[in-house]
Amino acid sequence: GRFVAAQLALLFAVALGLSALRFGFSFVAFNGAKIVDRGPWAALRQHYGRGLLLVEARRPSRSSSQQARSSRLLLTPRQAIIPRPVAGPPVRQKLNHNGKSPAFGPTGSWRAEGPMRSILLNMTIRRTLRNGVSLEGRGGLRGRYRDEVIKHLQELDTLSANGEMPPSVLFWDIENVRIATWKHFGLPTSKTMGRFLKWISGVTDFPMRRVELVQVTRDSKDPQYVHLSGKRNWAVTLRKLGAVVHRTWPPMDDAADVIIFERMQHHLDEMARGGPQRVFMLMTGDKGFRPMVESAQSEGTTVIVINPLQGQADYYPGGCSFSVPIQIPVWGVIKRDMHNPYLDPFRPREEWLPHHGPPRYVSGNYDLDFAHHEELDRRVFHKWITDEPRWIGAFEPPKSFVDGTKVRPGVRLNDTVVAALHRALARNGTMGTRRGKLVPAAREAVERDLASFKDGDTAAVFWNFEDMYLLAQGPTRQETVARAVRWFEGLLDMPVQRVEVSKIVEPWDRPGSHGNDWLYPMQKLGFFLHRVWPPKREKVDTVLSGSIAALAKVASMGVKEIGGRPLPRLVCIFSEDMYFDDPLRDAQQAGISVIWFGLDERAIYYPAYSDQQVRIDVTKWSQMVAEITLADRNPFTPGIHTPDAPLAVWQKEASPPDFTWGKGDELDLDLMDIKEILADALQSERVEA
Repeated sequence: GRFVAAQLALLFAVALGLSALRFGFSFVAFNGAKIVDRGPWAALRQHYGRGLLLVEARRPSRSSSQQARSSRLLLTPRQAIIPRPVAGPPVRQKLNHNGKSPAFGPTGSWRAEGPMRSILLNMTIRRTLRNGVSLEGRGGLRGRYRDEVIKHLQELDTLSANGEMPPSVLFWDIENVRIATWKHFGLPTSKTMGRFLKWISGVTDFPMRRVELVQVTRDSKDPQYVHLSGKRNWAVTLRKLGAVVHRTWPPMDDAADVIIFERMQHHLDEMARGGPQRVFMLMTGDKGFRPMVESAQSEGTTVIVINPLQGQADYYPGGCSFSVPIQIPVWGVIKRDMHNPYLDPFRPREEWLPHHGPPRYVSGNYDLDFAHHEELDRRVFHKWITDEPRWIGAFEPPKSFVDGTKVRPGVRLNDTVVAALHRALARNGTMGTRRGKLVPAAREAVERDLASFKDGDTAAVFWNFEDMYLLAQGPTRQETVARAVRWFEGLLDMPVQRVEVSKIVEPWDRPGSHGNDWLYPMQKLGFFLHRVWPPKREKVDTVLSGSIAALAKVASMGVKEIGGRPLPRLVCIFSEDMYFDDPLRDAQQAGISVIWFGLDERAIYYPAYSDQQVRIDVTKWSQMVAEITLADRNPFTPGIHTPDAPLAVWQKEASPPDFTWGKGDELDLDLMDIKEILADALQSERVEA
């Protein structure tokens, strides 16, 4: 029995020694006022100047009685080996790979990331700072750093209460903080990039008004195939959303950084001259921007450096001499959530299910200013490239409808007869040719006719629908017909009071009897219809010519009004061919100007009170028919871009879209039969005679 007890005692002693080595027991012997530390880690504690000597073991937790016993062992701290900093945190010594200290640049110094350990992000940076300076719990900020951050937050609250919160400018080092360009069919590129901008604006808690980045490209503008290829080009997407995208070439180290430095200096100079105050946001994984960031902070500008690659953001309060590091989600997690086509990261709180976890993102506010005029072009080529024409085409892509640089050749959709007549007067070619200089008689007649136009004049339209048909695409048939009438009014530059349409129709057909009928919406809008049968091509024109002849006869008899409406000052006939133009010449002699509008960009103008005819260039009918179905605004509205020269997709129109700009319910057309009116006029004249 005694042998077994001795073995147990020996095992207990060995176990006690091993535990001392494992858990680091400190054997402290008290000899009066002298303290002797004989623990296994005594040398390390003496080397690092531990001020407090405790008899304890590294255990997960201790009871309150043990903590009370430990509190009685607090002694006078030792003198620190490293002296306390006098003003602010000490400058962190950063050594190169060869062990030498780095060279300090002329603008700013390399100082530490911040005076404290990084604090955890709480949805937004401003909320995180409020928690950092809170008196309740362990916020993370102490001393003068806490006082200055409190003062900074109070200034922001004052600006927010007065509605003067400064907007932010995001400088995105997109060559460093990349987003994948692979095809993703879940979300459109603009919506995906909008999520990223919402996240940046939400986490910084500042409204975003400007985004600037640098694109490494040889092209002076985005080619058309870039927009239509389906492959993601984030620089093009940001330009569509209103960002300022600078260009540089060739791809060299720090080429994009130089442009970002220049733009930051530009905004600092602008604010120094009394411009609007801005908050700088820099998203990069490169530390080379720190001198410029510190310089901007010293000038009173608040700077937020976001480094999602390392999951850290540094907040530089304006006018202070330190930064507050904050832990943020890493870039991979952010990209995963922003690309998610099934769950919106900014969905309302009630849509967050338990298995989704707590909400992690706050939706910010961004409204970019589309300042594309400030884009810098830092592309540099070899001299032999710029001198060779075949290379210029490679770097100067063809004009594109997407970026607003391409204009359809030919006469524009919003061209007018008055503008066409002025172009005819400005001709300087060979006199007597179709596009040559006008003869003196024709010039005099056109100038006199243009001077006689006045407000209140109206027009009448005679339309050969067999030759000049419409396309059933886009809007409804009634809206398409109404848009055609509005286009007639813009072309003639005066309101249309009468529209007559001729078309070959079988006797048993009635308007609206089949789905492809155009006469039914025309009848509803107040058109005067001519149903032609049997099918003879010249008959479609002769019925319209007969109406023009009757109108000319009524005008020659001195009649000024028909049913309370004035006689039209201008008559326009839309037809491919005019078999006989005698009625047009009769109307010309009676004081009514006449236009024959053909299919292929050709028209003939008959000035009133003359025997002259002038050829003018007009819009091609087929192009007009296709473009009015695409237009979402009246093309003759001032400041509106037309489908033949569209506005760049990242710019905004002056007025909201109007998909019912035909306004068919507001048309007030005349339905009286001119031939019956002529017969009544002749009968009354005969009776008076």
